[in-house]
Amino acid sequence: MLGIPLAGAEVCSGFVRRAVVSAMHSAFAPSIPPAFVREPALALQVAHSEGDPLPTDVEEWLEDTLEAGQVQVPVLEMVASRLLQLCLDPEGDLRHIASELALDPSLTAEVLRLANSAAFGVRSPITTIDRAVAQLGSVRIRDIALVVACKDNVFSASEFSRLMKELYRHSVATAFYARHVAAKQGMDRGTAFVCGLLHDVGWPVVLQLLDRYEREEGLELRPAVKLKAAARYHERAGLVVARRLPIAELKIALSEHHRPKAEAPPAATVALAKILAQPIASWDALTKLPEDIDELIELSEEVGLDLDFEAAKDLFEQHSSVAQVVLAFAGE
Repeated sequence: MLGIPLAGAEVCSGFVRRAVVSAMHSAFAPSIPPAFVREPALALQVAHSEGDPLPTDVEEWLEDTLEAGQVQVPVLEMVASRLLQLCLDPEGDLRHIASELALDPSLTAEVLRLANSAAFGVRSPITTIDRAVAQLGSVRIRDIALVVACKDNVFSASEFSRLMKELYRHSVATAFYARHVAAKQGMDRGTAFVCGLLHDVGWPVVLQLLDRYEREEGLELRPAVKLKAAARYHERAGLVVARRLPIAELKIALSEHHRPKAEAPPAATVALAKILAQPIASWDALTKLPEDIDELIELSEEVGLDLDFEAAKDLFEQHSSVAQVVLAFAGE
């Protein structure tokens, strides 16, 4: 069971932190106000805490819904779906990116905003997608467009906006690190990027499903119930998503990134990328983060990868650039 440090919940006073620690033995502890439960660090601690089981009717409804595959997958909307295909097709004509983005003017505007941000180091203003491709390269623009398309279509849950923002930051950081890790391992970088971006997509999917459950049943679930359900069912929900996407590796990454091994390179790549992303967005609590290159090499071996000294050193040196990119995508 993973525990999330309470130090990240800056809105809590010292008194509230102590109260939460003493009450955390139960996911439904009445001393935890719903507003605090929605703070990312506390929300994750509640989600993974020991305590009362989920209500039987909620559990049965989720089981039936996921078994039947009755899950809406916003990322499969027309533009995002085509961007996924462009990401995964090394032979595809990436010049089509401009025509795909033209279908969504708001998406185009956000891509151009990011292309002009300090994170990408452009020297002169970029005013068109064609110009962006010329200056930054089609692969980079494709990645930017996919992340932007997923931001509002995927990483959203009305009651947990701050939690979803943290998940989005974590997923973006994991995606960019997964691309770097894949390059060191001779793996397909586009596939690794998508796997990193969507590896925890089951979290918002479950939370969105529970919003639907509330509407259908005419009731309101407590935040702690939703969080525990998301923690328990996010892997299964993610697999439902993966079955609808043309990415065999995504299914592996979704189901195995918590239990990586050498026989499953996509999962191992995501697992190491998550470790590297942790200082940028603390979605997964880790007992130990790599403090130097040797420790990073040891962690890579634990997840089933083989990094040499130079590769590990290069990954360490990517931290500031990845952090700057994540801040740009988060609008900070």
